[in-house]
Order: sequence, then structure tokens, then C-alpha cells
Amino acid sequence: MKKLTVFYDANCGVCASFRHWIGREPAFLAIEFLPYDSRQAAELCPGLLERGADKKIIVMADDGRLWQGAEAWVLCLWALRRWRGWSKQLARPLLLPIAEKVCGLISSNRLTLSRLLHLKGDRDVASAVEQMGERWVSGRCDFDRGKLAAREGER
Repeated sequence: MKKLTVFYDANCGVCASFRHWIGREPAFLAIEFLPYDSRQAAELCPGLLERGADKKIIVMADDGRLWQGAEAWVLCLWALRRWRGWSKQLARPLLLPIAEKVCGLISSNRLTLSRLLHLKGDRDVASAVEQMGERWVSGRCDFDRGKLAAREGER
């Protein structure tokens, strides 16, 4: 195995935070992230929605094998240099059921957790950046000088 593809919810702040964290970690193999509802994901792995990708993370190896839920999370940890030891512990028969409960709890409450923790999904961030870009089309920041002067006067 040389590459993992992680299908995640780009609208979910918890999922996006997980994606960014994994992306910063040193890994033993390449890890690609695709929104589960993207055209590219549908081409690579048809039927993701039928498999419940909107409810639980799905990871695919470069040979086509699939993991979902806790097993997918454990596999992601296994791919990371600093977390492989933890993944081996969590994959044991004694701890995997606990990992499944924790992953199930997080998965079923991920949108609420995102809201409570003020975590933004990738699409929310992209939309905000796009809106900022529309204001900066001229190549300079287009802010209201009157509002800025009023704020300065309040200080």
C-alpha cells in the first residue's frame, strides 16, 4: 500500500479539522483527501453515498480496499509516523469496540460539535475567501474608510 484516499465531508468543521491535522503529520504513505460528494470521489469510488459516506468516514487503499468508521480512523493513524503505535493498540480486539463507540459518538454529533467549537468546513472557508476575493478584485483592499475612521474615533 502506497496511498490512502480519505473521503470526508467538506461541509463539516470536525472533518475539515481532521483533514488539516492529518495533512500536517509526517506519514509513511501518501494521503489524499476528497469530499465524499465530489465528482472525483464518485469516479474513483462509485456508490459512496450508498455506503454511508455522509455519516461515517471512508478510506480507500490504492488497491481498492475500503474501511469505514472506526477502522478508517485507525487506518489513518496507522499511516502516520507518530501515531502508528496508537493505531496498533486501538486495532486490538479489546480496544476496537471502544474506538467504534467514540467514533460513532463523534460522527453522529460532528455537525453540532463543529458549531459549538466554531470549526468551519472547507467549503465555508472557500466561500469566505471567495467573498474576500470579490472585494479585492481591483488589487487593493476595498474597505469603507468612513467606518474605519468611526472605529478609530471610538478608541
